[in-house]
Parts: sequence; C-alpha cells; structure tokens
Amino acid sequence: MRKIIIDYKKTKEEVSKFMDTYMLLTYASAEEELPVITKSFMMVVNPSNKDTSEQTENEKLFNEYRQNVMYSFNRLNIEERKYLDYKYFNSKLDEDIQNDMGYGFRGFRRLKKDALHKFAILLDLVVYVDETNEKAIKKRKGEKR
Repeated sequence: MRKIIIDYKKTKEEVSKFMDTYMLLTYASAEEELPVITKSFMMVVNPSNKDTSEQTENEKLFNEYRQNVMYSFNRLNIEERKYLDYKYFNSKLDEDIQNDMGYGFRGFRRLKKDALHKFAILLDLVVYVDETNEKAIKKRKGEKR
C-alpha cells in the first residue's frame, strides 16, 4: 500500500502564491465587486449586476478566483477563518496574529498549520511528495527504512 505524504513547505508556498495573485486581482477590481468579511468571519459578496458577456478577461479571472476563495474560506471553522483573514486580507505578522487571537506558541502553530492545509486542500493546491523524494526526506530526518 502506498503512503500519501504532503509536502507542507511547498503546499504553504502554493497557498501564498495563490493568495498573492488573488490580492493583485482585487486591486484591479471595482470596490463593489470585492467580497466582504462579516463579524462572524464569513466571506460574502454583493451580487453583480454586470452581464457576464461584457466582462473583461481580468474580471472573469477575478470572479473565478473569488468564487474559489469564498467557497474554501467559508468551509473552514471560525478560528481558521480568523487566522487567514488576519494573514492574507489584513497583512498582519504571525506574532501579531498570535497575540490578537490569544494563542500560545504551540496552539497557534497547530492552528496555522491546520488552517493553511485545509485551505490548500479545498483550493486543490496540495503538493505531495513522490516516493523518490520520500526516501531523501526520511534520511535527512535520521529515520531508517
């Protein structure tokens, strides 16, 4: 039986790249089209009155990204949504987020890891380790096969 192993560093990088692209697209979009995060940390958007046939290529791309982000964001629990909101939509540092949310070091690390990886799974951005790299990673960690 083959083991499925997630490459956590590369997955985190993929989520960061995706969110950087999303944030760049938000800067190029009209303010009334941007999603809003409510007090209960749900992401909602005002319905657009614009006909889809007259949308530009950038608007179509942004709408696709927005739908993916909103769907994935809203599927997470409230603490995970709060972390992602602070991290990507408010550009706060991890230390500030940890203090604002009232977490200790280990608890915050666990929350951060869970939030990023659940978000990556929902966005289909997970990077898996192939079997050839698995051996190299295990050797570096000192494990014997």
